[in-house]
Amino acid sequence: MSFEEKFKKYIPPTTNFFSVDIRGDTTKYHYTGDFTSKIPTMKDKSLIGRHKGVLNSTLELEAEVLILHHVLSYLKFTIVESPTWWKESDSGYDLYDFNVIQKIYDEVLAFEQEWQKKIWGDPEVLQLTDKDIETTGNT
Repeated sequence: MSFEEKFKKYIPPTTNFFSVDIRGDTTKYHYTGDFTSKIPTMKDKSLIGRHKGVLNSTLELEAEVLILHHVLSYLKFTIVESPTWWKESDSGYDLYDFNVIQKIYDEVLAFEQEWQKKIWGDPEVLQLTDKDIETTGNT
């Protein structure tokens, strides 16, 4: 059995299916479709950071644009299946409606938070240290 197969036995599923049905705030276009997102690996996190760095470059950008770049970079590497309109809009970059992008991002983050709770329990109740992790074998 490979490391990945053994590891997957200890963690909850890392992908999530969700649907959107939302009207754009700017265009009033009705967006619908099914998405699958994944929990980002360390490689994905690195690619997210690199992509965000390319978008931000060395320019001074308004806070709104920096937020947009973060969200779009994050979705680019965590959305694994999406409707045609999402693909054709360069993973949301060519859309006019930020509320649509925000809704998709919120869905991805909500799944990630639930995933973490399944592993660690409610963060308000369960406060593990690195030593605790090592002794439980859940590393």
